[in-house]
Amino acid sequence: MLNKTRIAVATLSVMLLSVTAAQALPDHLQCHKIKDSQKFKFADVTLTALQAEFQVPDGCTIKGKAKKFCVPVGKVVSDTDAPGSLIGVGQTLNANDYLCYKLKCAQTTIPDTLVTDQFGERNISKIKFAQEICVPAVKGTVTAPIESGTVCQSVASESGCIEKAGTWDGTTDGILTFQLLLTEATTFTWDARGSTPNTNPTVGLLVGYMNGASSDGTSDGDDLATYPDEENSVEFLMQMTVPAGTYDLSFEGTEGQDAYSYTMTVCW
Repeated sequence: MLNKTRIAVATLSVMLLSVTAAQALPDHLQCHKIKDSQKFKFADVTLTALQAEFQVPDGCTIKGKAKKFCVPVGKVVSDTDAPGSLIGVGQTLNANDYLCYKLKCAQTTIPDTLVTDQFGERNISKIKFAQEICVPAVKGTVTAPIESGTVCQSVASESGCIEKAGTWDGTTDGILTFQLLLTEATTFTWDARGSTPNTNPTVGLLVGYMNGASSDGTSDGDDLATYPDEENSVEFLMQMTVPAGTYDLSFEGTEGQDAYSYTMTVCW
């Protein structure tokens, strides 16, 4: 059984100076009505709004069964009679998809608000209480158990790191794999020097990722891969320049180790 441990979500903010029509930013959500096979009765939640006027004073309840599935998309307007500008005003969304649920909250008074989008400026009024919430989702199966790691954020030229250490019984739990989620293209370093034992059976590093519709990966020292190891002369140290996406950082061979001691640092 392959267990994955989610270790980091790196959010990198960048300045986009210009975007042509052929390079539409994924700054929109395209949402689809769905039939959800799972149902739970409720989930009581506390929401924290970034904008004070939309803060819900009391807790809310999420109703079971998702109603929509939303994915980030880019949009190019070819023609419209709207009075607004055709120039985008959005920011790049995270790589996440979203499942949207019905939400029940206490009624709140929200003032009329002036808003602007690609189709013009307008005043919105009679804003009702929150009725829907969209939750980040991942396509496919995330194998349990999942350990919630520290969420690290980096903006512009700032950097971030996260460290992990422990002992792993691969004969019971399978290959030791961590999951790295990147929302922007970046260069990251994975330093696992000091992890042991690495013989009987042999243990090595592998970064797995999707290449189009196919699974792909870069082994420690592979400078000919789709995303080559830029630290190819040093064992158990990898540096890669990659696009946004999900990357599985695996200690290949640990499925044969019953007491593997790992220590690692991931920096971006």
